[in-house]
Amino acid sequence: MAKAQTSFLMQGIYLILVLIVIALVLNEITNMNIFQTGSQENVEVKKIANDALEMMIVSDNCLGYKEKGEVEGKEVTLDNHHAIDLNKLESFSSSYANIEPGCVRNYKYRFEFEFETSNLTKDGFSDSPEKWHIGVSNHSEGKALKMAVSLSTPVGIRISDTTTQPATATITVYNGDLEQFSGLIDSTCFTGVKTTSQMIINYPTYTKSGVKNYLCMNYQKGEFCVALACEKKITLLNLNAGSYDITLTPEKDQLIIGV
Repeated sequence: MAKAQTSFLMQGIYLILVLIVIALVLNEITNMNIFQTGSQENVEVKKIANDALEMMIVSDNCLGYKEKGEVEGKEVTLDNHHAIDLNKLESFSSSYANIEPGCVRNYKYRFEFEFETSNLTKDGFSDSPEKWHIGVSNHSEGKALKMAVSLSTPVGIRISDTTTQPATATITVYNGDLEQFSGLIDSTCFTGVKTTSQMIINYPTYTKSGVKNYLCMNYQKGEFCVALACEKKITLLNLNAGSYDITLTPEKDQLIIGV
C-alpha cells in the first residue's frame, strides 16, 4: 500500500516539475500574438482564448485526463490539471479536423487548437515531433480578417499510467467576416429563433453542402470555407461584397437566409 501511494505521489511530482520547466521555456506560460492592439475587444478575446484553451485541456468533456489513486486507503478520482488524454487527443483530432468540438464552441469567434511535442510516441520516445490539430482549418483572410490572437501553454500528454510526455498546446482565435457569419448561422440553427443582423461582407460569400455544410468566401487567391455545425439544409443566395441586412429564418429541416 505504501509503495503504491509513493509511486502515485512521484508521478504527480514529476508532472509538476515537467510543467514548471516548460512554463519557464515558454516565458511565464503564455506567448501572446495579437495582430491588432489597443481596443477593448482585445481584452475580451484574450480572456476568451485563455478560457477556451483551459476548457479544452482540463474538461472531461474535452481532453481532460482523470486519474484514479488512493488517499488514506480509499480509491478516488483526481483531476490532472494540464494533463490530457492521448486517446482523446487522437480521437478529437480525427473527429474535429475542421470544426470546434461542442465543449468549446463559440458563436462569435472560431478556434484552432494545435498540440505539439518534440519526442512523443505511444511506446516511448523518438526524435520526430508529433503534432495534432483540432478546430478550424480555414479562416477569414485579407480585409475580412479583423483579429487573430494566439495563446500557448504547457501540457502533459498521458501516454500510459506511468508515462506523461511534455507538450505545448496553442489556441488561435479568429474574428472576421467568416467567423461572425458562420457563428450567426449556427446560433440561429440551434436556438430556432429568427434572427436579423447587419453585416459587411468584404468578398463574395456563399454556402456549400455535402457531408457537412460550409460557409465559403472567394478571395483573389482562391476559395476558403469553414465548416458549420448546423446540419439543416441551408438556403443562401450568393452575396457579393457589400453591406447587408441579413435575416435568418429557421424552419423544421432548413434554415433560410435572406437579405
